[in-house]
Amino acid sequence: MERILQGTAATISTTYYTGPDIADPGTVTVTITRADGTPVVTGAATTGTGAAPRTFALTPAQTATLDRLTATWHSVGLGDAVTRTEVVGGFLFTTAQLRALLPDETAYPDDKLREARIYAETELERALGYALVPRFGLLSKYVRRAWRMRLRPELRVIRSVTIGGTALSQASIANMWLEPGGWLSGYYWFVGQVVVAYEHGLDADNELSAGANRAALNVALEYLGATVDDIDPRATRLITDDGTIELASSAQGAFSTPAVNRWVSANGMPRAA
Repeated sequence: MERILQGTAATISTTYYTGPDIADPGTVTVTITRADGTPVVTGAATTGTGAAPRTFALTPAQTATLDRLTATWHSVGLGDAVTRTEVVGGFLFTTAQLRALLPDETAYPDDKLREARIYAETELERALGYALVPRFGLLSKYVRRAWRMRLRPELRVIRSVTIGGTALSQASIANMWLEPGGWLSGYYWFVGQVVVAYEHGLDADNELSAGANRAALNVALEYLGATVDDIDPRATRLITDDGTIELASSAQGAFSTPAVNRWVSANGMPRAA
């Protein structure tokens, strides 16, 4: 799933396989819906011809809300292709920052850099237990008279709640609160399918941003199998003719880079005061 920045123009795309036995997809239209099913565009024209990707330009107004967008691309000859895009409130680093470290565009094309960023952000969020930037969350669960449902920590706002297809009033939603551990309380759910749409995560510019930026870049480099210095950042010691030099403590954790593990240990939930 691609990620795009909230409130900015962005281009989404898909590529149909074309070859000797498969026809050109020809004219392709796209229908985009939000996570709640609301249409963004319906049967809109796309750009691109022949074997080139088909693209559609989203406007800042269409990306103004944190969300998950589903695009269904329709070709009369080749049928439908589906892509998904998440609208997020920030990134832990820019692709330009990673490109400055990895200038070889042949070895590290732009799509690989974006892939590495998604990996780094996802793995750091998993290790920390909370999101470092604003993100959209959607919980759908069949409940049996449960008092609580568990959401992602760092709740920002509950956008909507439906039970068995019926939307709760904003007054009912306003009376809900998040307990430690992410448990949503304040309403008796009864029996039925409960769907909660909400926003979670720290502000994009927060007290952890500098450390998160360094950690994410290290994780992205680790994912790509790249190093930017003569010494691998994952190394904990350097053996020379004059003896062994300790570079860093071999902190235990999910990542190969000790500095990242130390940062995650210091800032993971429950976060240090």
